[in-house]
Amino acid sequence: MTKFDDFKQSDGMVTAVPRSSRDEAVRFDGSIVQRKDDAEEEANWERLVSQLMDHDLGNALDISDQGEAQIDREQAVSALVESDDQFADTEWQAEAVIDYLDDQNIVEASDNDGVTVLKPFDELSETEYTKMYNNWAAMFDTCIERIDYAHDRVEQAKERFENREAETDRRSSDVNPEERQQELRQKMENLVGDGKPSDLNEADKQEFDHLREQYHFYENMEEAQGPELGPGSDRVKELGRVMEQFDAMRGIMIDHRENFRELALGEAIFPEDLVELSEQYAGFLSSLSGMMDPKEKMEEEDDDEFFDSLGTDEEMEAATEQAEQLSDVETQQTAQ
Repeated sequence: MTKFDDFKQSDGMVTAVPRSSRDEAVRFDGSIVQRKDDAEEEANWERLVSQLMDHDLGNALDISDQGEAQIDREQAVSALVESDDQFADTEWQAEAVIDYLDDQNIVEASDNDGVTVLKPFDELSETEYTKMYNNWAAMFDTCIERIDYAHDRVEQAKERFENREAETDRRSSDVNPEERQQELRQKMENLVGDGKPSDLNEADKQEFDHLREQYHFYENMEEAQGPELGPGSDRVKELGRVMEQFDAMRGIMIDHRENFRELALGEAIFPEDLVELSEQYAGFLSSLSGMMDPKEKMEEEDDDEFFDSLGTDEEMEAATEQAEQLSDVETQQTAQ
């Protein structure tokens, strides 16, 4: 339940009046519910909503399969107070800010001490909560920031592997124990000839013992090398694949974020496109906490079917040629 029910605006400031006369009124900057410029897609409140989500994304924020997300009010208050952006100096002021956002239909403060920050996007156009399009953009911004952080950590780990591998190669001995054993074995066979070691004279026997001692030394060195643990380059390649996946997901999320900002301004996208967006995002909502495992996709289709679906080189070339022809026609029509 909201704790403030009256908001007075003056000179860009908002005075929030509490329901109880025993509580104090609160003042804060009212520009938080505006845009820097009417022509800009990004809303001032996006950073605040992003802070609410980032406070504990995946735990405090639970996005349902239908696309609704609610955060505990107590955690929302803590997020605003603890934010480096100084959205609120005290918990009481944070309570007032949340209720003001509720009054402006940017969030919905429910009676069960929950704060709804996302509603199903394909239903927003028919409600008073169209400002939540920007909340969806803020959600993607939060994911993008986390991807950037994770990408940096992966890149650092990859560099450490590469540096470690280079350092290991530099320190490794150029002597191959197995090859050295073969050389020593050949020398002993040449020394003994067609006879036996016991047939050697004293000088040759000393030389044989010396060669044999070296042979056993390198034999021990070969055993000391231990089991094959696999090259560090395998780890480097795996980290490279992870970085590539992060880059791909980041690009997709940026596209989605900008789409929602366009929706927020009512530009370029008509209501019927919301149905298409709904289908496009249906699988994405359930995978925010973990993308679909590629192995699951591989289980849906065997290798032969998958390979056949790729098409032949001739089919690919024909499709490319057809696309180029269409592009040329469109260019000519535009020129006319």
